[in-house]
Amino acid sequence: MKRKDVDITKETPPSPCEVNSEPIPLEDLRVLTNRNLSEQLRAHCFAVVRVPSGHRFHELTETLERRVVELFAGTSDADKRKQWQASAYELGYKLQPGIKETVFIRLRTSPQDMPPELAFLAELRDDLIEYYNIMRGISLDVLRSLEAAQGVTSGTYTRMTQPPDGVSPQDLDTSSVRLFQYFNLPDTAAKPCADHNDLGLLALVPSAATSGLQVFSFCSGDRCPCGGWVDVERLHRKGDIVVMAGETLSRMTGEAYFAAIHQVERNTVPRISLPFLLRGRDEAWLAPAGRLKGTTVKDFMDDERRMRTSVNDLY
Repeated sequence: MKRKDVDITKETPPSPCEVNSEPIPLEDLRVLTNRNLSEQLRAHCFAVVRVPSGHRFHELTETLERRVVELFAGTSDADKRKQWQASAYELGYKLQPGIKETVFIRLRTSPQDMPPELAFLAELRDDLIEYYNIMRGISLDVLRSLEAAQGVTSGTYTRMTQPPDGVSPQDLDTSSVRLFQYFNLPDTAAKPCADHNDLGLLALVPSAATSGLQVFSFCSGDRCPCGGWVDVERLHRKGDIVVMAGETLSRMTGEAYFAAIHQVERNTVPRISLPFLLRGRDEAWLAPAGRLKGTTVKDFMDDERRMRTSVNDLY
């Protein structure tokens, strides 16, 4: 839920905030006494993780970006709509003419595989599953770091992504990878993606070659004199991972971390983005947090969706 006491139309600060001047090395996430990630999320609603050079993540994102361009270019819009539709929620292809096209990817959990609705992605199957597992692993490292920073029992947040004891895994994982192509057409005035926040636990967005992602920072006061829209992809190198909290994490921590308001601004060339969204399992119970005690993730997210009006807000 957006904070109403801050004007999100403020211009981007002229210089990056000191709190976010240094990306957090991936290996530091596993040092549970390190509070940098938590401090950045609390101060700015986002943090930046730097994956070391030589990590498979970099080669994989380069490969997927290239192959996604080829995939989108190789089929007409009419054929995509005819062949790529899927019936399940947040699964399959969606086109917003003149603005962007998206493939929503969720995996079967047992055994892990692509569902039949995504048969048109067969050539990308192995790379997408590997990418999914790498991003999920980093997401869980983030949650463990936040558990330590909040002083809660280990597993309090991460267990929400696993089936409870005695419950069979659901057919499709609730977490997802998304493949976006923003057209950035010169004759289209519409913003590629309006401001919104995500419903889940975390959103991890690899910094793209073509910038566009902006996150609204609520920072103010003595700790940081700036605030407003931050062009995160202009401030950090390609391949850095932008980490943002979602509504589920915000609510279950009593708003220790605000759900990040973010948007995508226009550029002069197309933009490919490969975000990973970590969600709690439908049947998982939200960690005790006042009025949310006893609420399932599914019920919480369904309630949130009913209050949202923007198509961007539904995801």
